[in-house]
Amino acid sequence: MKKSCPTGYLNSGLLQFQVTATNDPVIINAMMFICKTMHDSVNAMTLEDEKKAISQTICGFVRKISFGRDLEQQLNFFVEARAAFTNLDIVLVQLIQVVIACVAHCFITVPFLRSVFSQMQLYLLSGLVALLNQCYSQCKLTYSSFV
Repeated sequence: MKKSCPTGYLNSGLLQFQVTATNDPVIINAMMFICKTMHDSVNAMTLEDEKKAISQTICGFVRKISFGRDLEQQLNFFVEARAAFTNLDIVLVQLIQVVIACVAHCFITVPFLRSVFSQMQLYLLSGLVALLNQCYSQCKLTYSSFV
């Protein structure tokens, strides 16, 4: 017997009433557990509408997490989310869009640095991040700027 996934309860509950972004580790861990459970409930027999509802719920959760200027912790969260939700394309697309935005920000910001050595290091690092996340056009653009 298949268990019903509580996406409606989750959407009408915490995600709807959580107006501001959060960085509370208790909330994040609890929501991550619930979202992982929903993700793990998806199998070959799951209907597309249910996959879409689960994906949208998880995307809503991911959008509600913000660590402010602590970019390392924010990136760690996105890496953990990417590892946890590998079977849902909609969630992966959102996470990849975040990576593309980060690489684009670097691409725009790096030329304003005065140190050429720092520029080269950051172009290489940005290109590597793009490459590791399979953002090939961003990678090519970043590396061509490096040269």
